[in-house]
Amino acid sequence: MRRDFLDALDRIGRASLKQKVRHRAGLILKVSGVGFKDLPWVCDRAIDCRNYLVHGAKTKFNFWADADTFPFLTDTLKFVFAGSELVEAGWDVNRFLVAGTSMTHFMGEYKATFPERAGRLRKALAPSETG
Repeated sequence: MRRDFLDALDRIGRASLKQKVRHRAGLILKVSGVGFKDLPWVCDRAIDCRNYLVHGAKTKFNFWADADTFPFLTDTLKFVFAGSELVEAGWDVNRFLVAGTSMTHFMGEYKATFPERAGRLRKALAPSETG
């Protein structure tokens, strides 16, 4: 507990990992409109899961409630960091969103499956988020 407190004091004035990931996701959201409306929520769950796995942090979420949870959260972080870099380089996200996909690249697969996977994640985590 004392170590957690000292670590928190050390981080004052610096962005937390959640804030950094939200910022990167915001770059995609700013140019994509409603294409990924649940992305901030999914990003927060990805960081919660990461903190649980890396630090053994306490969590109210049951991350093993669905077999796709870990892959989806990992894919989310890959998509956010790769996508935000591409946006900064001038990527036309809206063109990407309306284009079809052969599902042979993770960005296209993520785009095509995001709504279903986000819905499954919400359903899997619903019992732990409500109480």
